Amino acid sequence: MTPEFGEGVPELFKQAAQTGAAVMQIVHSGSPEQVAQARDVLSETRRSLYRILADDLDGPGPTADDTEE
Repeated sequence: MTPEFGEGVPELFKQAAQTGAAVMQIVHSGSPEQVAQARDVLSETRRSLYRILADDLDGPGPTADDTEE
């Protein structure tokens, strides 16, 4: 059985996979400064995704302490 996803979800997964590939490029060839910059971009992206779920695109969203393990 294949799971049923809502409209646009397959494209979302495709974008996530492409983002993962870009992260791996940074891991393999990025300078320490580029790695730090990529970490900041991903951290802000994660917060933005949580803001979408909270339906509050202009709010501050969770802090890194709220979402990191």
